Amino acid sequence: MELILVRHGESLHNIKAVTSWDSELSIIGKEQVRLVGEVLLNEQVDEIWCSPMQRALETAQILSSKTQASARAFVHLSEHGHGWEENGLSRSFIENQYPLIRLPSEIDEDGWARHWNHESRSDLYRRMGYIADQITKVAASKRLKKLVVVIHGKSGTELLKHLLQIPEDANYYFRMFNCGITRLYLNLETNERTVICMNDISHLGDLVQMKNLSRSVPRYR
Repeated sequence: MELILVRHGESLHNIKAVTSWDSELSIIGKEQVRLVGEVLLNEQVDEIWCSPMQRALETAQILSSKTQASARAFVHLSEHGHGWEENGLSRSFIENQYPLIRLPSEIDEDGWARHWNHESRSDLYRRMGYIADQITKVAASKRLKKLVVVIHGKSGTELLKHLLQIPEDANYYFRMFNCGITRLYLNLETNERTVICMNDISHLGDLVQMKNLSRSVPRYR
């Protein structure tokens, strides 16, 4: 199975246009996602996964509309620190704004993140282990040939550590541009994990936001 990891498009929070941790895409972010959709248009994507955060939902919605692939949300895909100050979107809001995304039962009217609080880096690593297990099960079943997963920065790094079998305590951080594409090929019969490309941004042209890419290591609160 080919696994395509796509970081969400630039969000309003990324450019500090809003204070909310859970913000929608900026105008540039929408265009970045459209360009990813052009890349995936003729690739026969089977399914798209995302978190229930607005920037990921909007990214998945645009990609689903472009590729005609079904899309579904996983609470476990959310970014580190997602629910510390905010309760998360309600089910009715998500269904109204992002009708192409299938939702799990744990997303209800009171906000999917209301029970989440402080999360250590080890907690995050274990959480992303659940997503890695789900990806592995899908690959083993051969149900899908091409899966797109919309990722966030920190949680995406911990997911990649699982997928590439990098130890939890390894001090790795995979810095990803908004709408950078990472491709992996998973062969569960031979346990081979082939990296096809990492953080490919060739499709973005002038929409790569170099000035917003900090050189500092992100802080895990």
